[in-house]
Amino acid sequence: MRTLTIHRKLALVLGASGLALVLAAYAGCSSDANPPANGELGTLHLTIHWPQASDADRPRAMALSADDGGVSVREIPWDTESILITVTGLGIGTPITKTITRPDVIVPITRVTMSVPPGSPRQVALEARDGEGIIVALASVVVSVSAGVTTNVSAELQPPEAPRVAWQSGPSEHHEVYVANRDGTGRVNVSTDPADDVYPSLSADGRSVAWCSNRDGNYEIYVASADDWIPLRVAANPAGDWEPSLSADGRSMAWCSQRDANMEIYVAKADDWLPLRISNDPAVDEHPSLSADGSTVTWDSDRDGNDEIYIAKADDWVPVRVTTDPGADYDPSLSADGRTVAWTSMRDGGDDEIYIAEADGWVPVRVSSSPGWDWSPSLSADGRTVAWQSTRAGNWEIYVAKADDWTPVRVTTNAATDYGPSLSADGQVVAWYTDRDGNYEIYVAKADDWVPVNVSNDVAEDDYASLQGN
Repeated sequence: MRTLTIHRKLALVLGASGLALVLAAYAGCSSDANPPANGELGTLHLTIHWPQASDADRPRAMALSADDGGVSVREIPWDTESILITVTGLGIGTPITKTITRPDVIVPITRVTMSVPPGSPRQVALEARDGEGIIVALASVVVSVSAGVTTNVSAELQPPEAPRVAWQSGPSEHHEVYVANRDGTGRVNVSTDPADDVYPSLSADGRSVAWCSNRDGNYEIYVASADDWIPLRVAANPAGDWEPSLSADGRSMAWCSQRDANMEIYVAKADDWLPLRISNDPAVDEHPSLSADGSTVTWDSDRDGNDEIYIAKADDWVPVRVTTDPGADYDPSLSADGRTVAWTSMRDGGDDEIYIAEADGWVPVRVSSSPGWDWSPSLSADGRTVAWQSTRAGNWEIYVAKADDWTPVRVTTNAATDYGPSLSADGQVVAWYTDRDGNYEIYVAKADDWVPVNVSNDVAEDDYASLQGN
């Protein structure tokens, strides 16, 4: 396992405006009812409560609730211009969609009715879009639909929780996992164990964190929720389990495990956290990065004689090779929708560079170009902004670039080392760790000025920052 594996990206994040993107994953759920032969449909009735102009300075949260009690809460910007409603589920072929445009004259409520084939589960997803059509928020809920029956679903606005950051802290072999607000307040020791707790992965909504712990004699995966921050053991196996990558709502996870006598990629869902093996090869498969909804995972594998990037989707979990180059390609970071991947590559003569590719052909695009080392990409939710670390200035510094021209912007300027960037979904916030204070600390900076702020501020060693999904 590489000693410098910094990011497991999931896509979705809280940005400077308090915005988050979330899509709950229910791929692979079984259905207890297909549409009946007589074709009788059920009805979904949605009520959307729009934010008002008076809410302009208040980030808000969109809550989806259903008759059967399923609830998810995610942030949404006050000036959302349209919402795309999508209904999917087993027994439904083409997804059922409807777009609701915000009225010119703002009204507090819009009511929508949709005819849907009966069955369970049915996932109802809402995509909030801004005036340019860019997805700015996402939420979903699962319901059961019965023939001839109306199921009510309501989307309304509530105050959000403060965005968070997670990291590991402490001496070697005795780390703890901490979660705090991004200004450093509200710090909580989540792991609270004399063992070694490492590699935290924070969900996009900041309400769940996963990590590795050797409290059971070997490294296993644990997860905890903001409801009580009580650790729950996910992976229970005598072999080692490493590098969790958590979905946006904390209900899906990918990780790598040695339980098969070599490193393989596994995924699981919070319903039962039953491990599902994704990769199946005698080579080493590691460094997973999970999409926002948990339906897509990317990783690197040396099954072809050198490290290459692979990706798989929940419809069949068949690995698809993304890169094909004699130089090593490794440490991928996945966008929210699973259609864009960034990674580190040695294809340019030995010094690592950052590359990015999209699903419409997986054509590699070189982002960085320097004689120094460029490592550890962290991709924004829309795949149009990437952060990484580079030695091009003579020491490790943090850089950010946007898809307009991929021109690198230097975030840090310090004689010390700056490692391991974790980027917010909108590309407006980056967290990393640095030894500029004589020991490693977690810093956060915002794109409006990139002024670094020490959020850990402790005599212990603080590293491996996660804003979401690493």
